[in-house]
Amino acid sequence: MEHVERLNPQEWLFLQMTPKGVRWYSIVCGFAASPTDGPHPELEDLRRLAASRIHFAPPRFRQKVVPTPLGVAPPAWVDDADFTIADHVRDAGLPESATRQDFLDFCAYLASAPIDMTHSPWDCHLAPQLADGTTGFVIRGHHCMLDGANMLSFVAMFGDVAAEPTTPGPPEPWQPRPEPSRWQLLRSGVDHTTRRALNPDEKRKHHFRETAAWKQAWDSVKLTATAARDEVAPFGSRTVFNRQPGAERALETVRTSMSTLKSIAHTYGAKLNDVAVAVIAEALDRFYAKVGRRPPKHLKLLIPISYEPRGDETGTAPAGEHVAFMNVVLPLGTMEFSERVRKVAAQTSDHVERGIPEHLDHLMVTLGRDSDLLYRLAQRVVQSPASANLTLSNVRGPNFPIYLRGARVTELYPVIPLGPHHSLAVGVLSLEDRLFFATIRSPQPDHALAPFDECLREAVGVVEAAERSLMPDV
Repeated sequence: MEHVERLNPQEWLFLQMTPKGVRWYSIVCGFAASPTDGPHPELEDLRRLAASRIHFAPPRFRQKVVPTPLGVAPPAWVDDADFTIADHVRDAGLPESATRQDFLDFCAYLASAPIDMTHSPWDCHLAPQLADGTTGFVIRGHHCMLDGANMLSFVAMFGDVAAEPTTPGPPEPWQPRPEPSRWQLLRSGVDHTTRRALNPDEKRKHHFRETAAWKQAWDSVKLTATAARDEVAPFGSRTVFNRQPGAERALETVRTSMSTLKSIAHTYGAKLNDVAVAVIAEALDRFYAKVGRRPPKHLKLLIPISYEPRGDETGTAPAGEHVAFMNVVLPLGTMEFSERVRKVAAQTSDHVERGIPEHLDHLMVTLGRDSDLLYRLAQRVVQSPASANLTLSNVRGPNFPIYLRGARVTELYPVIPLGPHHSLAVGVLSLEDRLFFATIRSPQPDHALAPFDECLREAVGVVEAAERSLMPDV
C-alpha cells in the first residue's frame, strides 16, 4: 500500500478545535519603506520570485489537506495538482489612497476570514503603494502547517537580505504525485488506526522500556500539578479577556527599540522575554485602573520559553534549544516597573530550574504520540481560561535588514490566533534593533477591551522612561 502522509496530532487538533469565531492562523504583516531609487514592489514580480524559490520550502506549501473517509484516521497531506502561485500570492485590493490603518484593518479581516482549504492553506497579499508611499504586505498560513517561528522562514521566500533585488530564475520542474482515491484513503486510514491501537512496533516498545517515557510523563503531571497548586488561580475563573471571540478582529500596533528592553533586562538580571511580560502586566494594570475595575488576584499569561534539555541517566540530551510553554501569574498592583520585571524573572527562572517547561513539553509529546484522545483533552486544558487568561507570543526575528524587492522592511508584526474563550492576545517580533508589538482582539458589543490598546502604548512609554532613568547624567 502506498504511504499516505497524515497530519500529526497537533496539526489535526488545530483543524478540529475550531468553534465559532476561532481561526487558527499564523500571520505576519509589515510595511516596506518607499524605494529611494526604483519602483514599488509589484505583484507579478513577487509571484515570479515566489515561484523560483518555492522548491526550497517544505512540501506542504504545495499540498492540501484531504479528509479521510468516515474520519477513521487523521486527514492526509496530498500534492495539489492544481497548484499555482497566483492562487496564493494576491493583490490586497486596496486603492493607493488607502492609509496605514486601512491596511491594518485588512490584516485584521484576514485574521478571521476563511482560508481556502481546497489548496495549500497559505496566502500572501500585497498593497504595492499606500497613501504614505509605503508598501504593505501580509502573509497568512493555517496553524496546521505553520506556527509563529517557522513563519519567518516563510517570509524569506519573499524577502532579500540585499537592497538590490535578486533576479528570479525559472521555476524548478515539479510533478505532483497522484491523489489517492477515497478507497485508498479509507483503507490506509483503517490500517493507520489499527496499527496504532493494536500493534505497537518493537521500536516503540523498546522506547518505553529503555527510557520509561510514561514515568517521565507522570513526573511531568506531578510537577505541573504542583505549579498549579502554588501559582495558578482556581479552575473556572474568567475575566473580560475570556469571552468567546466573535467574527471580527481589531489590530493595533506599537513599536520600540529592542535595546531599551535589553538594557532593562541586563540591569535587573532578567531576560528580554521577562521584560516583554512585564510590559503586558503594566498595560493590564493600567487597563483595570482606566475601566475602574479591580484586577483579579491571579491573571495568567501563557508564554513561550526556551530551554536546554537536561540529560537523561546516561547524560545525553537532545541537542539545541527547545521551545515550550508555561503560565506566568502577572504581577499587578501599584509598583515600580523594575519590581514587575524582578517578579516575572523570579517566576520564569523558578519554572526553568524546576524543569516545568521541559516536563510539560515531554508530557505533550508523549500524549501526542500515544493517545489522540488524551492529547486533545490536555490541549483543551492548556487553551482554557482555567490555565491562561491571555497569550503572549514572542518571536525572535532577523537582526539584519530585509528587503521586499528593493524596499527596506521597516515594520514587522506577528498576528497570533485567538483560541476558544480568548478575546485578546499579544504578539511580539524583533527586526534589527526594533521590537514590534501587535495586539489582536475580538471587538465586544460593550467595547470592553478597546482601552487596552492605549494602555499598551502607555506601558511601552513606561519602559522607555525606565531605560532613560538608567542613563548616567552628563
